[in-house]
Amino acid sequence: MNTENALELKTTVDALQIIDTATFEAMQSYKGTAHANIKAIKEHMKPQIDDAHAKHKKLTTLLKEKISPFEDIKADCHGKLVKFQDEQAKIKREAFLKAKREAEEKAEAEQIKKAAAMEKLGKTEQAEEIINAPVKVVIEQPDIETPTVKGGREIYTPIIMDVVLLCRAIGDGSCKVNVTENNLPKLASILGLGKLASAQGINMDVPGVVVQSKTV
Repeated sequence: MNTENALELKTTVDALQIIDTATFEAMQSYKGTAHANIKAIKEHMKPQIDDAHAKHKKLTTLLKEKISPFEDIKADCHGKLVKFQDEQAKIKREAFLKAKREAEEKAEAEQIKKAAAMEKLGKTEQAEEIINAPVKVVIEQPDIETPTVKGGREIYTPIIMDVVLLCRAIGDGSCKVNVTENNLPKLASILGLGKLASAQGINMDVPGVVVQSKTV
């Protein structure tokens, strides 16, 4: 194949300044020469490129056939690992809730016992304060090992175990939350405030919440 030397042509084009019709036409000619070389090179290499594409397609198909069974096995293994991981997390949550429930029952019994002692001493006001005080318990996460799936993407999902503790943390600023106006209706729905508003109407009294009325 007879092609112009690219370096020589570039040197000529770089040196040429278009100042009149003759130099304009000369530049047009060099452009045509470059285009002709591009076309010739593409035509010359097309059979090789087509052959390479065909080989690539064939090898890609063969690769897929060979790894497909192992991809299926890998997916099955991953599914079973994740299932076990989720089951362990569920056991952990249930153990936490059980421990919390038992701790609350114990604290309430102790509270009643103290209130009864105050009542017995004739200290009715102190007894009422004790019996009306909110029960506070601190429960540590149960020591249940949850294995990590190797080769997977680790995802962290918050699970609310105690709404009261969470709200208290939000209130005292120890838990920073990003709640926008667009999220507030969803939050109200999650907390069941809609049902409470329907039941209590305009008389609903929840700190930080106002009830709006409209006719539909």
